[in-house]
Amino acid sequence: MALFAFAYGLLAGFRQDLLLFLAPLALAVFWGRPRSHWLLAAAAGGLGLLLWLVPTAALSGGLPAYLRATLQQGTAASGEASPFTHGLAGFAHNARTLAIFLWRGLYVALLPLIYYGLRRVLLRRVPDLALPLILLWLTPPLAYYLLGHLGDYGYTFSLLPALLLLAARGTILAARDLRGLGITAWARYAGSVRLGVFAAMSGHSSCRSCWARRSSARTRGSSSGAMPSSAWRASPASIRPCARA
Repeated sequence: MALFAFAYGLLAGFRQDLLLFLAPLALAVFWGRPRSHWLLAAAAGGLGLLLWLVPTAALSGGLPAYLRATLQQGTAASGEASPFTHGLAGFAHNARTLAIFLWRGLYVALLPLIYYGLRRVLLRRVPDLALPLILLWLTPPLAYYLLGHLGDYGYTFSLLPALLLLAARGTILAARDLRGLGITAWARYAGSVRLGVFAAMSGHSSCRSCWARRSSARTRGSSSGAMPSSAWRASPASIRPCARA
């Protein structure tokens, strides 16, 4: 638990909004535990927080200057498309932007995610003990992105892991349901979709492997005295598909 609290405090150094977004989930993890666990977690989380806050504030001219700049940035960003300043048009803009960003992040994982959602609606009597924790994870950032500010694709990293967990759950349930109906071929297909979920989570590694293949091809071409194939040259046409992987 101390390690979790330390990581929670340290993670806020990369994105301070995670302190707010993950707070309900963190409270649920510690709920019902002894007071000694809470004290130890508070000390560990405070240490993780100070490890990035102290040097960041020092490089920003002191803690008051850092907090003032952070508040000004947050106020300016939240006013760009917030429903509180732009009404329903701001809400529609945020919802449309969020849908585009999540689609780009989920891709093939959207199918098992939809299946999971439909299955939960149709089979509400069957409990899913992990779902309340996932909802605690998803609700704060979703509420903020719809009612506050959503800047770029990186914001959705606070949502995608939880959604991918539900998508993986959906593929497992789909495979079980199809197997129960005797449709083994479709069950194997559902298993392959589950692999797609993990492929979506490791998109950056596939991009790195793509560059590794190009570098290897250039090395082999130069060592043999032959020019590398045009398919491996660093032209915009060959780079762009890899960047979107």
